[in-house]
Amino acid sequence: MEISDSFTRVSSPVEAAQAQPITDSATDASQPRLMKAMKLQYQVDQQTKYLDLQAEMESLLQQLKDLKRQRETVDERVLVEASSR
Repeated sequence: MEISDSFTRVSSPVEAAQAQPITDSATDASQPRLMKAMKLQYQVDQQTKYLDLQAEMESLLQQLKDLKRQRETVDERVLVEASSR
């Protein structure tokens, strides 16, 4: 009876004790590159999200400044009109 899994293939208990993991050199070589690519993609995604949030924050801050200026202008007009009466 042959016992196999993704790491070792053995056909007897004696072989199981002496078994070495089966490795596919192409898969082993690509694994670090895959992990690096995944990390880089994750970093790119996170940086993109960060930059989007930063741009949205700056836009909202500019809107607040504009609203503040408008409010100050309206307040000044109200004071001028009130003092001229």
